Amino acid sequence: VLVGRHTGGKSGLKRPPPLDENNPFGKSYDSCVDDIFYPQVFVIFDSNQAYPEYVIEYNWHKD
Repeated sequence: VLVGRHTGGKSGLKRPPPLDENNPFGKSYDSCVDDIFYPQVFVIFDSNQAYPEYVIEYNWHKD
């Protein structure tokens, strides 16, 4: 997963915040994290930032 430039996030964000608060239509952060100093959760907003190495598919069959 490509996380790029990240910032702190909050629940309900539909897109990452802008890099420059004074220019809301300019470039945005690439991802958000749960904690700026010790991030454990990274949230990306663009599926092109993720590339699965493996795809595992499960199928449930009723007996």
